[in-house]
Amino acid sequence: MSSLKKYLPGLAVVTLFIFYLFYQSQVQQYYGLFQKGDTFFHVSRIYEIRYAFLHHELPNWLNYHSYFGMGQAVNGMYPDLSLWPLVLVTLPLPLMKQIIAIRLLILALTCLVTYLSLLKHKYQSNLAIFAAVIYTLSGYSLYQASTEVQLGTGIIYIFSFPIFFALVDLFKREKIDYNLVLRLGLLFTMIVSSHLLSAVIVAFIVALLLLYRWLIDRDFNWAVLANLALSGVISAILSLPVLYRYFYLSRSGLAKPYGQGMITAESVQKMLSDIDWSTRTTFSVVSLVLLAICLFFGKKSEKMLKLLLLELMLAVLCTNFFPWNLIDKLPMLNNLQYTPWRFGIWLGIIPIVLYLNTFADSLKIGSKLPYKFLLLLALMTPLISSQAIKSLNEDSSKKIFITQKFMDNAQGNVETVNDEFHNYLLIRDYAPIESSVTDGSNRVTRQTSNLAFHPYIANDQGQQAKIWREPINNGVKIHVQANLKGRSFRLPLYKYRTVQYSVKVNGQKVGYQADQQGYLQIVTKASLRKGDVLIVESHNPSVYLVLVWISLLLFIGGCAVVGWHDWHFR
Repeated sequence: MSSLKKYLPGLAVVTLFIFYLFYQSQVQQYYGLFQKGDTFFHVSRIYEIRYAFLHHELPNWLNYHSYFGMGQAVNGMYPDLSLWPLVLVTLPLPLMKQIIAIRLLILALTCLVTYLSLLKHKYQSNLAIFAAVIYTLSGYSLYQASTEVQLGTGIIYIFSFPIFFALVDLFKREKIDYNLVLRLGLLFTMIVSSHLLSAVIVAFIVALLLLYRWLIDRDFNWAVLANLALSGVISAILSLPVLYRYFYLSRSGLAKPYGQGMITAESVQKMLSDIDWSTRTTFSVVSLVLLAICLFFGKKSEKMLKLLLLELMLAVLCTNFFPWNLIDKLPMLNNLQYTPWRFGIWLGIIPIVLYLNTFADSLKIGSKLPYKFLLLLALMTPLISSQAIKSLNEDSSKKIFITQKFMDNAQGNVETVNDEFHNYLLIRDYAPIESSVTDGSNRVTRQTSNLAFHPYIANDQGQQAKIWREPINNGVKIHVQANLKGRSFRLPLYKYRTVQYSVKVNGQKVGYQADQQGYLQIVTKASLRKGDVLIVESHNPSVYLVLVWISLLLFIGGCAVVGWHDWHFR
């Protein structure tokens, strides 16, 4: 009986967490999925991957079913391998329910992985449950699950505690640790396979920590660099499918990313004013409360000081106190855009670890105040989060809700209304450089806008014929709606120089090239007539499938080795 009583607090918290997952599913199904920030962008990614899997294929590098049917290289340039399993297991669901299910899966996995990670590092089971639920239902984890769909960083966030503990172990090692090397390699692979810029962020943070140790602590440990280099090699091998398609398409010449070379940060005042229960760019209420308790009531130690300094460093990186103007022209780092987006999401890890470490002795006794407070916070968190998501969805002012019909009508299948909202959704990311504006804004050219919203074919004389686009497997079928004289015609599709296309007019292959603006231009033997059907297809290189299978098998094998090691030496 005493054993059951011991686990009752943990069971109560888990029960409330499951209740929250059920409640969020009901709320989002009732109110729908509203557009905020990058939601449409990531929903479109699922839309495209879903279609490919339903037709028993890997997603094409070019997007013909999404992003207004322009054949944009979002799939190829934006890592999505870690998203595939989530799309696959939810495939039987309709699109909107599938997106809700994926968000809930990410939440559940974040909680489970955080719990297992804390348990592995010798934290008591109930405490690990409390911390995992508090972490999952606050800060960025709750934000991406309830406010703005952020699938890449959301998946990385599942592994945030394993990443943190692995990096801590990295700086402790005095010699090469092959298990740690493999573990870090697998974790880095998850990051690269989810969001390339997050890999840059992690590398930047590690570089700053290395500089601190070398310049301030005067501690140069060659084993840190050796373990880091070896794990980087493993990650590069396992990430070959992502890296291969990234460099393959980049050779085509792509538009400069939005905001490149114009890094912006936030003022401290703005960061403090944006504090909320769920946040993306600053501290959450939970993080601040835990930090305050540790500072005012915890026993000061060198370990606490180091964790606080690390948290302060992450906070400073979100602000304009850091001299971003000195490095905003450096390759890769010049793509950070808005630093609170990149570093603010990591502000929730250290307060949890700091509280568990600072009150480690008191937390072992259930009657002590630190234990009771953490239990109370864990019990309150699902209830507060439930109220937060209800209030968020009930406030429907100026919200645009994304539905299956909305997705179908905004993907180039039909003529789309050219309004302010749709112009916001029409992105320039990864378009051919010839078809893009030259500045770092998120605008597209007027011609791209016209081709997306009012698709047409044009001849050399500028005469136009309206068309109707029908996405198909690995391409698009174009139905000509009027006669058009000429032998050379520009299609409303991007043309990437390194991609091989197949173009047919009424079943007969025709030649093609890129015009001066970066669009696909075909050369025919006769004029086009009303009722003609053009089929444009492109296929991923055959070596890509081989790389996917090799990396998948190696990744599974690596996970098995790490799992066996943890089980054998637990």
